[in-house]
Order: sequence, then structure tokens, then C-alpha cells
Amino acid sequence: MMLAALLIAVVCPAQEPVTVDFSGYTWLVKDVPSWGPGPNRWTAQNVRVDDEGMRLSIAEIDGEWACAGVECAEALGYGEYRWQIESDVPDFAPRHVLACFLYESDDREIDVMEISRWGRDDQPPVYQHVVQPGTEKSRHRFFCGARRFTVALDWSPGRAKCRMWDGQTGALISHWTYSGEKVPIPSTKLTARMNLWLVGGIAEGQTGAEGLIRSFTFTPMPDAPTDEKRIRIHILADGSGITGEIIGVPDDEIGRYRVKVHALAPDEPLPLYREADHAGDPMDAIFTAPLRVRVELIDTETGKVIAEARHPG
Repeated sequence: MMLAALLIAVVCPAQEPVTVDFSGYTWLVKDVPSWGPGPNRWTAQNVRVDDEGMRLSIAEIDGEWACAGVECAEALGYGEYRWQIESDVPDFAPRHVLACFLYESDDREIDVMEISRWGRDDQPPVYQHVVQPGTEKSRHRFFCGARRFTVALDWSPGRAKCRMWDGQTGALISHWTYSGEKVPIPSTKLTARMNLWLVGGIAEGQTGAEGLIRSFTFTPMPDAPTDEKRIRIHILADGSGITGEIIGVPDDEIGRYRVKVHALAPDEPLPLYREADHAGDPMDAIFTAPLRVRVELIDTETGKVIAEARHPG
């Protein structure tokens, strides 16, 4: 009997991991009967990719509530991680949690965005950025009620910078930077992840939920620091415009520069330019515009254009 069991163990192939392709990356799908966080049941049935993006859901399957989670199949390292998300998070049940994050272990984790009521039915969902283990200094919490938004992490040695924009207007909602020893260094196991789960694995009184991840992008950190001033452009989730960032302008010089946006076609109206609140990190400026634009960064002291970006590029 022991020999038969041994033979079975030798000849039976290991179960192949479930994967999906999304936004140019392969993602490993969490498919286990019980695992953290929660613990919860996780099933591949609750992860689906369609023309709109990746859908994560909490759903009742065979009388049991199950959650959804994915992990990027490759560790990407330092750089900018950016998610465009759409979900009815203001209507979440008290124990629903939607998160996009980097994770290797509980003390090597950056929660770029985590949204939940954390079991409380007397408050709206809390939006938070956290460098784990979470403390008052390594966590930023706020309320906003956004249903469509973009979140980004700029991860560099000793620094985690998290931001959130409204997905329809491009307005900057949250801006938070943590610098300190808790910021992890890259490893082959520290990967980008997304999940939708139940606090404590408790499903009583719960309902189903869905989070739509419209896109994920990663921009590697340059190999070496640069003093080059430049403009980086991103398309809004609904395709109605763009957001842009001024890169490489020191805090004490931000007032010296201005952005000018030109429509590429003569019959297109000039776009709206709106400078963001610089409190906390004046290196960023946000502007919205039609999709066919040329954007210039101008040095007001010399009148020269020192950086330019176009969309389409």
C-alpha cells in the first residue's frame, strides 16, 4: 500500500498554475480553498479578462463565498506602478476589501491602494496607502468616494510615493510619500498584486462585489539619476483626456516653470490647463486635455521650451 502511494506521487504531474494575460503581463491566479488574507476561499472562477479589463469578484459558489486575487508572474523592481480602476467601492459591504499592492511577506509590503470599511457599517470606505507594517507614520488614510480612479506608486531606494487621481477629471485626490527603513528593496518574490477579499473571511450578511482593473502599467526606474526635466503623459481611464506630470523640477524652482498645451488640429478647442495643489510635493503638476495635444514645459526666466511631449507620441 505504501509502495502504491509512492508510485502515484511520482507519476502524477504537479498541478499547473492558473494564469491570465493582462496589460502585457502574465498573472498567476490565486486558486486555493483557504488562504490569507482572511483567510478566504480563492478561486480562478472569480478572475476574468475581457475587452474592458480584468474583473475581480467576490461571488457565492456552491453555497460558499469566494474571493479573487492575482500576482504578476515577474518581479519588476524599482519604478512606477500604475493602475486604472473602476468599482462601486462606496457601496461595498462592510467586509469587502479591494487592493493593489506589492507583496512578498507581511513586513515587505507596499499597499498602493487599499479600500474597505474594515467591518464597520457606520462609516464609508476608507482609502489608504500603507508601507507595512502599518503605523501612523507609514500609513495615509482618507475618504473620497471615488468609483473611477488611477493610483500610482513611484518606488525607489528608501522611498515609496503614492498618488491617486480622479479617473474622470484627472484631479489629484491623494499625494503621500513615505521615506524610511520600512521601504523594502526588490527581490524575485516581491511582486505586484491585486485582490478583492473579505475581512476575517466572514461572509455572513455579505453580498457580491466586483472590481474592474482597466489597465496596469510599469515604467522602470532609470539606471542612474538624471537632472533632465521632462513631461510624462498618461491617458485617462475613460479616454476623455490625459494627465501629465512635470518630472525633474526641484521643489524650490517649481514657480519658475509653466506648462503650455497646444491642440494638434486647428479645429480642435484649446484644452483646459489646471495646475495641481503643490502641497506635499511641488514637483508634480496635473493638466487635462484632449487626446491630440503637444505639451511644452517653459522656463519663464529665459522663455525657452526645455521639454516637450506629444500625444499621440
